[in-house]
Amino acid sequence: MHSPNEFGRVITRTSPERTPPMVMAQHVPHNFVDSECPSNQDVVNNQDFVIPTESASSRQYDHDSERQGGLCCGGWCDYRRATIYAVFAEAVTSLLWILAFYVDSFNLIYTSDISDQGMMHIINDSNHLHAVVYGITVVSSFLAFVSALQFKLSAIIWNIVWILLSFVAGILIRIRTTENLNLYNASYEYTTNWFAIILTAVLSALFIYPQIAFIHEVNAGVLNQHTYSRESYSCCCRAERKW
Repeated sequence: MHSPNEFGRVITRTSPERTPPMVMAQHVPHNFVDSECPSNQDVVNNQDFVIPTESASSRQYDHDSERQGGLCCGGWCDYRRATIYAVFAEAVTSLLWILAFYVDSFNLIYTSDISDQGMMHIINDSNHLHAVVYGITVVSSFLAFVSALQFKLSAIIWNIVWILLSFVAGILIRIRTTENLNLYNASYEYTTNWFAIILTAVLSALFIYPQIAFIHEVNAGVLNQHTYSRESYSCCCRAERKW
């Protein structure tokens, strides 16, 4: 038979094994910290780092604030929209030039004026070269169109360079054609079509102008995906359009 002291030692030794889990939880020390479970204070401290605060950049993208960019032609539309219109018109104009050159090559224009096959061969060669140049212009303007939609500049910069190169190439082709015609038929003096050169120069300037302004505003941070809802403007369509 166990003495009272021995019985107490037995109960003390076996009681932890019979204590329910909820009872055992009551014996957790007050200062115990579980490293895998952050305390409430830690959560509050972590929230101090993730709560967003208003900054200068966020205020800059306020859609209700005043526009910072310029307008094409003094008030027609913003420069991104103007660039999209310009490169689209560039592609359409180039396609029309290609059509005109091939119609010319089929002798539907100069048949009554030029009957010599040698002279028609010189003119057709010139038209083919022009068609190749304007074919590259169509591709370049399409890439610039996509680049303007995405606020990217690489294809637009190349398109500006190509407009200048194609303008020079067109002048050289016309001068070469005139010289070949004069060599082939010395009895008649042929002159370069300067009206076509001046018309091409005017169109090239109109195409380049909005693209240069667009590049300037994108580099300045005025035009981008975040600010365009603020900068978007059109004199004929006031509703905001996210292209």
